[in-house]
Amino acid sequence: RFTKNLSPDKINLSTLKGEGQLTNLELDEEVLQNVLELPTWLAITRVYCNRASIRIQWTKLKTHPICLCLDKVEVEMKTCEDPRPPNGQSPIALAS
Repeated sequence: RFTKNLSPDKINLSTLKGEGQLTNLELDEEVLQNVLELPTWLAITRVYCNRASIRIQWTKLKTHPICLCLDKVEVEMKTCEDPRPPNGQSPIALAS
């Protein structure tokens, strides 16, 4: 949902160890713009992440957090001459 160019060659996964890594991801600007509560005069034009890694301790799920690390995220934005329509309520706010 959040990525544009996810393909098997970009995934390094070890399910039994509870570790995974994704590289060179282009994130979906529209999805992120809907999740983030940006002012209507700003628009996301490009989002890139060079590496995302995850660590899940399967035997300790109830006591240890799932860790998601983003190494470097580049976000390009532009100002809008005409404000874009508001996103409505954030999906993050609805989940809380």
